[in-house]
Amino acid sequence: MQPLTNQHVFKRKLKMKSLLTVVLAATLVLPSFGQKRSVDVGSFTELSLGIPAKLYIKQGSNDQIQIECDDDLFDEIEFEMKGDRLVIQKEGKWNWKDGWSRSDITIYVTMREIEGLGVSGSGYIESDGTLSTEDMRLSVSGSGDMELDVESEEMDLRISGSGSIRLNGKANEAEAKISGSGKIKAEDLEVKVFQASISGSGSCYITATEEIEAKISGSGSIYYNGDPKRVISDSSGSGKVRKM
Repeated sequence: MQPLTNQHVFKRKLKMKSLLTVVLAATLVLPSFGQKRSVDVGSFTELSLGIPAKLYIKQGSNDQIQIECDDDLFDEIEFEMKGDRLVIQKEGKWNWKDGWSRSDITIYVTMREIEGLGVSGSGYIESDGTLSTEDMRLSVSGSGDMELDVESEEMDLRISGSGSIRLNGKANEAEAKISGSGKIKAEDLEVKVFQASISGSGSCYITATEEIEAKISGSGSIYYNGDPKRVISDSSGSGKVRKM
């Protein structure tokens, strides 16, 4: 075994010093990113997501909000109450240079009662467990997405733009309206009476056990599962209503 020369010792010290610098830099950066902060806004029964973020929602005994993002983004997020609706939006006007994306912000929401959920823009809402309510309104405006497990008496679904709503669960009655190229995937939502209408090139996949009323204006498509006792369809343009 050859003895270490001064040159070898110097190189080893330099390498260890560089490694220590990298570790210290990473340690200094980590605390400023990915912090969870609690936001106190009081009670609310409806929620609108107006920023590009991932939002996970569940039902619980208390209304709670936690947000995970870096300090700079958190300072630009505004939580505003409009009646019983909580609106999560960017403070001030949007700028294309902002460059926000879903991966930058994660929001965790717990609600006691859920009457309405909305996405405006490119946000994403996903349920953590089943959301149970008597009446539920869901809306997507823009390119946002929702994926929810639900149990409800009545459901009102709205899409304006290219967004999507995917549902699992049960409901007695559901009404869906699509304006644009959006998509509703509700074939795993068991419904007794389903009304669906499309204006544009959107598509809707549904399941009904008793009645379906389908209306299309444009090139949209409505596909249905099940053996409903009654199917009423009205199509103007190249749209189609078909059994899957």
